[in-house]
Amino acid sequence: MAPPESPHSQTSGAFFVQFLTIYGKILAMEPVVLSNNISPILEALTNPEVLRVVLGFFIFLFLIMSAILVFHWHRYGMKSRVIVVAEIVFFIGALFFMLTAAFSIFLF
Repeated sequence: MAPPESPHSQTSGAFFVQFLTIYGKILAMEPVVLSNNISPILEALTNPEVLRVVLGFFIFLFLIMSAILVFHWHRYGMKSRVIVVAEIVFFIGALFFMLTAAFSIFLF
C-alpha cells in the first residue's frame, strides 16, 4: 500500500513549474508578468521605491559598521601594512558591491 500523497505536493509542484517558467524568462531577458495572487511581501519587494529604501538602509548600516571597524583598527594600533591593504581591499570590494546593487535597482 502506497503512503498517502501529501496535500502540499501538488501545490509545491505547481509552484516549482511556475518558478522555472519565470526563471527561464528572466534568463532570456523576457518581460515577466506576475499573477495577481502574488504575496503582498513579494509584491512590495518588487517595487523599485521599496528596493531603494532597503538599499539605503543597508548602505546606512554598512557605513556604521565600517566606521566602527575602522575605529577599532586605528584605536588599537593596527596600522601595519597588512591592515592597510586589508582596509583598501575591504572598501574597494564594498564599493563595488554597493554600486552594483544600486545600479541594478535603479535599472529595475
